[in-house]
Amino acid sequence: EELEARGWSQEHFAEITGYSFRTINFLIRGRLSVSARMAAALEKALETSAEYWLRLQELYDAEGRP
Repeated sequence: EELEARGWSQEHFAEITGYSFRTINFLIRGRLSVSARMAAALEKALETSAEYWLRLQELYDAEGRP
């Protein structure tokens, strides 16, 4: 939703964050957890706190999803 609101493709977001398209795609699909390093990249790219992303990951994990 965030990428769509900004008009960014996954490819563009990968370039901004310095991660591969595959990594970004896995993250968006919920197949990859947000690490501290990833949270820092998201903070910089999206101008949101790293803590926000880590907290979202905690909530996602608490729901029992893989």
